[in-house]
Amino acid sequence: MFGFEFSHILVLAAIALIVLGPKQMPQLAKILGRTLGELRKAMRDVTSQITVNLEDQPSETKAPGAVKPQERTTQDSGVKKDQT
Repeated sequence: MFGFEFSHILVLAAIALIVLGPKQMPQLAKILGRTLGELRKAMRDVTSQITVNLEDQPSETKAPGAVKPQERTTQDSGVKKDQT
């Protein structure tokens, strides 16, 4: 979990218990739980929206007015031929 070991989490919980006291710890846990739940929901929504947008896009995206390479002619390439 975020690179923390279980012992680190226990130390952080003990410090929070000392600083906040036993009365405020349940309130803090409730707030943290709700916040994490909302964050997870937001991440799911963003992920699903990105997935939907990627599926809706055509497989070949190109700039408006762009010409495929096989459709180009000598006029389109900008190369001038000698007219002798």
